[in-house]
Amino acid sequence: MRSDNPPIIRLDDYRPSDFLIDRVDLDIRLHATETRVSAVLALRPNPAGSPDAPLVLDGDEVTLLAAALDGRAI
Repeated sequence: MRSDNPPIIRLDDYRPSDFLIDRVDLDIRLHATETRVSAVLALRPNPAGSPDAPLVLDGDEVTLLAAALDGRAI
């Protein structure tokens, strides 16, 4: 989420992503008062990342309506 004082991120702070994204399928529905986006992601662990890293979904000004893993609600 955004904040008034975002943290400073330096090049030294970067590391390999814990997950690789192989595919993204988007369904975008536009309306005069709202936009609804459904996304299906194909992810896999990155061998160069942390093997026990959690998957964190992060977004600005979005509301998560549902999430599923391998077709099962989580």
